[in-house]
Amino acid sequence: MPSVGQRERETQNRVLAFFTDRLGYSYVGNWKDRAGNDSVESSLLSDWLGPQGHDTTIAAKAISQLRKARVIAGGKGLYDANRDG
Repeated sequence: MPSVGQRERETQNRVLAFFTDRLGYSYVGNWKDRAGNDSVESSLLSDWLGPQGHDTTIAAKAISQLRKARVIAGGKGLYDANRDG
């Protein structure tokens, strides 16, 4: 019988396969131990938003809003942050 960690990893692998194989996303790897790892990767996001046709000012504002939402959610439980958001 697999442990909880193994089940979680199997689920993560299925989700990863769905995003890469079916939706065409690129997998940049597991960055959990990477220096400077952040839940909002500003440079990657802004590099992606530009070619999608978004103005740099709008992209910067969107990234700022993501960072703000992350900080607000960090002070609450996940359930409360999702309910309020």
